[in-house]
Formats: sequence, structure tokens, C-alpha cells
Amino acid sequence: MKILRLELTNFKPFRRLELPPEGELPDGLILIRGPNSTGKSSIFEAILWALWGANAVALKNEDLINTNSTFCKVVLEFVVAGTTYKIERSYDPANQTRVILYRLVDDHWRRIADKTRTVAREIEQILNLQLDQALNTLLVRQGEVARIALAPPSELRELLERVYNIKILEDMSRHLGDLEDDLSVRIKTLRDEYTRPEVLEEQLAQTQARVTELEAEASEKREELKARREALDRLPDPVLIDQLDRLLQQISDIERDIERIKREKERDLKEAGLPVSASEAIIKRQSVLRKQVERIDKEISTLTIQIAEMDQEIGAIRGREKDLRRKIQTLRAVSADSEGVARCPTCSKPLTGDERDSIVAEYENEIESGKQRLSEITKQRKSAESRIRELRDRLSQTESALQAVNRAASRDNELQQVMESLESAKSGLESTLREAGVKDIASLLETYGAKELSGLKTRHGVLKEQIRALENRLAQIDREIGRARAEIAAIEKRIEKMRQTGAEIQEMESIRDHTKYVRLNLVRGFVADWVFQKRLIGIIRTATKQYVTEFTNGQYTQIDLIPTPPRGRSGPGLALSIRDERDNVTKTKEKISFGDRTAISLALRLGISRTMSSIRPLKDSPALSPRVRCVLLDEPLGGLDRQRRLSVVANLVNDKSFQQILLITHTDIQSWQGVPVIDVQKTDGGSTAVLRLSDES
Repeated sequence: MKILRLELTNFKPFRRLELPPEGELPDGLILIRGPNSTGKSSIFEAILWALWGANAVALKNEDLINTNSTFCKVVLEFVVAGTTYKIERSYDPANQTRVILYRLVDDHWRRIADKTRTVAREIEQILNLQLDQALNTLLVRQGEVARIALAPPSELRELLERVYNIKILEDMSRHLGDLEDDLSVRIKTLRDEYTRPEVLEEQLAQTQARVTELEAEASEKREELKARREALDRLPDPVLIDQLDRLLQQISDIERDIERIKREKERDLKEAGLPVSASEAIIKRQSVLRKQVERIDKEISTLTIQIAEMDQEIGAIRGREKDLRRKIQTLRAVSADSEGVARCPTCSKPLTGDERDSIVAEYENEIESGKQRLSEITKQRKSAESRIRELRDRLSQTESALQAVNRAASRDNELQQVMESLESAKSGLESTLREAGVKDIASLLETYGAKELSGLKTRHGVLKEQIRALENRLAQIDREIGRARAEIAAIEKRIEKMRQTGAEIQEMESIRDHTKYVRLNLVRGFVADWVFQKRLIGIIRTATKQYVTEFTNGQYTQIDLIPTPPRGRSGPGLALSIRDERDNVTKTKEKISFGDRTAISLALRLGISRTMSSIRPLKDSPALSPRVRCVLLDEPLGGLDRQRRLSVVANLVNDKSFQQILLITHTDIQSWQGVPVIDVQKTDGGSTAVLRLSDES
């Protein structure tokens, strides 16, 4: 992989950054320089975030947004194996992460994935590496070189395993340990479910005895059920009993109705003023009362009309009085002119004072006459209202008497109908008794030894309830027998299963013990030592020799990693040694200076990045074509003197193992001639970065 172009929007200190604004980033070494806290490492974080998201930078997406903005976006163009790709990743809290991956086809960007998971899968296939492997191939983190230089043997071994992402030893041991744990869990699960066959055989015997008891009880209940059904069959038909009981109740109800009708008829006759209940007297009384009602209604109607006429006349008189008083007031308010003449306010006719007074007197006389007439009409009206009240009282009494006569007349019809119903009910009772083969109710009760029909009904109901209870119990016994027999079958199957489970537990315990032996005595011993001593150490020695020689100007020529045994709680380790050609001796890291150790450690780390994607820890491991041919170096030169730094940079300039090397530094190599430089500076609005293809400072 080679990085072609990087575009940042609101990412950490950068509001807007394009590297480069036009064209592509060059091959070979590119220096990224600038003071501390200007955003140099943020450029690396932007590359990693664009490819793999927040997992690659160990930060939350929210922490990547510029403090003066609400979203961030990174666009990265890169080429892998001759194919150009572009990835756009953005984040804002409202819409979360959005990522799109493109491939350049015929000078046009073709979208190939736009979901987080699908983009991650595509990136893994394009680079032919998983995230951890890619990070360890692509990135040399700040401080990692110093950790390699200072690490004790056990930590150095662990660090190399982690950087190489070769976990074959731990994976084998872990898988075997997981297998042990899994077997232990499965054994425990089987033991939790396991029951000794002897216990189940005892349960089987108890269940079989229960079946025998239930079958005996069922036989007893069937005999009892047969006796109850025979007793029920000897009783009279319950429908016949209900019919007789209903007829007796009907006759009793009708006789009570007859007595009620007679009492109500006598009360109505008394209210109507009739001493006897002869039909002719009732009809004659109805006629008289109807005529009285008509006569009273007619008189009330006449008086009501008269009152309405009186009210109309009273209204007219009061209206005339009001009009005359207004005219009088108007005439009195008219004054005479200079000649002593006044004019009528209505017709403008000239009036003398005497004429005006005469008209006023005439109006006042008319008002007085109206008052007298009003008094007479009022008295007449009160008299008419009083008469109406008397008539209405008489009408109410007459109507009540008429209603009572009408009710008395209807009582005769009702009584006739009820008497007919009584005869019909008695006839039905006699017919039902004949059907039952008895002459009367007493004979029926005597036949079955009962005091009343309700006793027969009760006895019938008790027998039916007893039969129902026996039937339910028999059904329940059948179900219990069915469940018991099913339980017997299940217990028999479980006995067989427990015998198999016991054998399976023994087999699993044997496998677990064997697995533990393999993990402790083979994997941690022979296999681990063989992989490190025969494969990994040889690969590291070959891959780092060139860098060690170049970074130390030929003083040191060969790195070696010597396996060390476990010490105390620490596991086996690797001790770093180096061949010093000047002193013609092999030295341990403790016998060389810190600067030399740092240069050697950097050589070791670059050798790892160079070979990581194609390493095969075992002979039969599949080889992978290297897809990541660039490396990001984050401040690796801090522990080197000027001469060492210049030597490292000079060799990195000519290093053809990587197509592209991005080196972050703020040391004194920033005046290197002919090396492309990305200058990062702090501004009022954040940070800026400018690509210079050669040193222009």
C-alpha cells in the first residue's frame, strides 16, 4: 500500500487540510516536522481512522472532532497492487459514522462498499491483513523503539510476539487450555445432569407400584358407578317431575291471581261509587261519567276563551291610557305665541288655551272611564278563573271515577281469562298423573318414599352428581395411569442414557487429562522452543542485519536473540545480543550505550515491518504476499545523537524495501536536503501543514 493523498476536515487541530493540494504524495522518505503539540501525530491518526475507524486510534469518535466544529471527515486515497482506492469516513453525533470505499475504474470512482462492516471486510481483503497485523506492519508507534531497547527478556519476547502478531504458541496453549476448560464445563454439566442408574431403578419400582394401586381403585369406582346408575334409572323421569311441579305451581299462581283480581275489582267499584258489580250498572255508570267529563270540558273551554278576550281588552285599555297620557303631557308642554295662539303638536292646528284645556279634560275623562272598565273586567276574570279551578277539580274526580269504572269492567274480562287458565292447568295435571300411572300426587310420593316432589328432584340431582364425580375420578385415574406409564418409559430411557453418560464422563476425563499433559509438557516446552529457536530468531536475524549495519555505520553487524529460561514468575524470554565489529566481540544490550541500543532497536523494528506480512513461523504455514509497502514512523529518533540520526535518515532515503516512509520528527534532521517535508505549524485557527517536495526553508 502507498498513500497518495490525504484530505482532513475538522479533524483534531486541522480545520481544512489537503496533502498535497494537487498531485500525489511522492515515493520514498517524507519527513513530517514541527514543534510539539502542533498535530504531527494527528496526521497518522487520520490515516488510521480513515481505514479502520476509532478502533485503530484508541479514541472515541467524539474526541476526533475539532473543538470549533460539530463533525469531522477524512478522505484517503491509496494504491495497493496497482489498483487505486479512496475511502471517505465522517462522523457527527447526530448521524454517527458514515464510510464509503471507492475503486478507481477508467478514471472514475466506483463505489464498492458503504457500510461499516462491509468496508472493514473489503479493507482486510485489499490489504490481505487483519487490523492488528496491519497496524503492526504500517505503524511504528511513539516510544515503541525505546521499549524494545529497554525490555527485559520476558517482555521482549512478549513484545515481539505482539508486534509480529504471531500467536501460534499462545494460541496453541490457549486452545488447549480452552479445550480443557470446555471439557471441564461439559463434564460438570454432565455430572449435574447425571443420576446413578440404581436411584432411577428405585424410582421405576415406585412408579410401577403406583400404577397397580390406581388400577385397583379404578375397579372399585366402576362397581360404585354401576350401582348409582341403576338407582337413578329406578327414579321417575326428571322431566315428568319438573312438569308436575310446574303444573302445581301454575295452579297455585292462578288461584292467587283470582283472589287478587277480585280484591282489585271491589276496590275499583267502591271508588266508582257502585255498590254492586252487575255489568249493566257498570256500563250505565260509564255513560254518565263520560257525559259529565264532556260537559265540564266544554265549560272550561268557554271560560278559557272568555279570559283570553278579557286579557285582550285589558291590554287595549292599558295601551290607550298610556297613549292618552303621552298626548296630555305633549299638550301641556306646548306654549302660546305672541298673539296667544298655540298649535296642536299632532296636526299643527291653531289652538287657543281653552281649546287645549278642553282636549286635555276630554282625554282625562276617557282615562278615568278606562280605569273603571278595567276594574270590572278584572273582577270578571278572577271569577272565571275561580270557576275553572272548581271545574277542573270536578273533572279530576269524575275522570278518576271513570277510570275506576273502566278498571272494574276490565277486571271481569281478566277474571274470565284466569278462570279458563285454571281449568286448563287442572286438566293438564290430571293428564300428566295418568301418564305417570298414578291417580294423584300423594300416590306418586308414596311410591318412591318421598314427602314432596322437591325431595324426588333432590334425590335425582344427588345421584347425578355422584355419577359425575365417579366418572371424573375414573377419567383422572386413567390420566394418572397414562402419565405413570409414560414416566415408566421415560425412566427406562433415562436409565439407559445415564449408563451412556457415565461412560462419556469417563472418556472426557481421560481426554482432559491428556490435553493438560500435552499443554504443559509439549506445547510450553518442545514446540515453543522449536518455533522461536528454529524459525523466528533466524528470520529476525536475516531481516535486521542490513539496518543494523547501516544505522551504526558498520560498527554493529548482527542482531541475535538468545532464548532464556523462566525466572521466578516470568516466563521464558529472549536476550538481545549484538556483534561489535570494532571491538570484535559479541555484546549484550547492557554493555552498549543507550544510543546504540536505540539504533539497534529501530533496526529490529524496521526489519519486523519489512518482513511481517510474508513471515511463516512454521514451514508449512501459508505465505502471504506483502500488501502494505509503507511505514509510519512516529518520533523514533529521539534517543539518537546527531550522527546516528543522520545515518538513519540517509539509509531511509535509499531504502527500497518500502515504497513510502513517513517519518515524524522535531529533531535537527529537518534541514536534510532533497527530502520531501510536511511542515506542521500552529495558527490562531488551529493547525496547518504544507508539503514541500524539497527543503525550501
